[in-house]
Amino acid sequence: MERGLILKCVAAFALAAAVCAADGQVTLLIDDFDRDDMWVGTNWVDGRGGDGTIQAISGGSQNGRLDMYQVRYGMSYDDTNWVGTVLLSTLGYADVNVSFSGTFDRCYESGPHTLFFDFQAAGSAWSNVWSDSVSPGGTPKAFSVTNLALGPVARGKYLRVRFRPSGGWDDGCEVHEAAVQATETSGRKAHLVFRDHAASGTCASNGWVKGGSDKYTFSRSGSEYVKGHVGNDYALKYSWLERTIDTTGYDDLVMFIVGAYGGSNNDALWFDYSTDGGSNWTLIAGNDVVGEHGGDRFETFIELPEEAVNSPDALRVRMNANCTRAEKVRLDLVEVYGTIWRPPGTVVYIR
Repeated sequence: MERGLILKCVAAFALAAAVCAADGQVTLLIDDFDRDDMWVGTNWVDGRGGDGTIQAISGGSQNGRLDMYQVRYGMSYDDTNWVGTVLLSTLGYADVNVSFSGTFDRCYESGPHTLFFDFQAAGSAWSNVWSDSVSPGGTPKAFSVTNLALGPVARGKYLRVRFRPSGGWDDGCEVHEAAVQATETSGRKAHLVFRDHAASGTCASNGWVKGGSDKYTFSRSGSEYVKGHVGNDYALKYSWLERTIDTTGYDDLVMFIVGAYGGSNNDALWFDYSTDGGSNWTLIAGNDVVGEHGGDRFETFIELPEEAVNSPDALRVRMNANCTRAEKVRLDLVEVYGTIWRPPGTVVYIR
């Protein structure tokens, strides 16, 4: 049996044992990355910056893994190279902890190759809670973390976790499994109301409606994102892509959006939402471009107003572009969470 497969089997057994042994806890997320394309309908988004590459690989000696490596000679990772989860709700949960395992498989540069594990209460800054390193020229090194507590700040919130590598050219590491667990309490739980990971189908088949100029086109990559751009035309063209999100039966709504925009002089690219069926719009993020922009990525967490709750058609989200010639706007992820709606005046008895 190959050494890599032995490491994989040991890591898988250790993580499974940790998950099963956590008495009284429930699993909020578990992933062994055993698929060809981790972005298709899954629980992850990537930082998509710098010069590193992050991908999921199925088959081979590791069977399934999250592979993070450097691909450009003389370049290095930076804080935009990472892969993080979609929103995980910890409302109604306590004692949130994580378990994960993997290997450092190569380090060729003069400095160490480091993997960081961070978490974020939605809307707050990332916090680092674990790291490990391998020195140049060393043999592959395994790492395993079991029930790492994230502390009180992770309780009763919307949470994200991420893996963030740091190193130089051709450094690499792999994550084989990852899990997030918590203890269930009696508090109200949040439920996923809507998610579009831009994973498959067409814009129309996923409920998106295009408006504006016919010169502007929107398409789904089939794996990661919706993108829009103008062809070879220097005149400004305004167009948009929007959809309704049904929130019937849900209250206390939050929305999480991941996207990007970029362009040249006079271009404007932005995202907004409406809580009255499209009559009025509120800006989420955008760029009225001055000077050249290669692309600005954003992540935005919003607490939606009461007007959006418990309605089949009040909430709409939209991506807009007023652009010339091949400038782009891109939507990677839209999520809406909420608690079960209670009519006004509802009395809750706690026993």
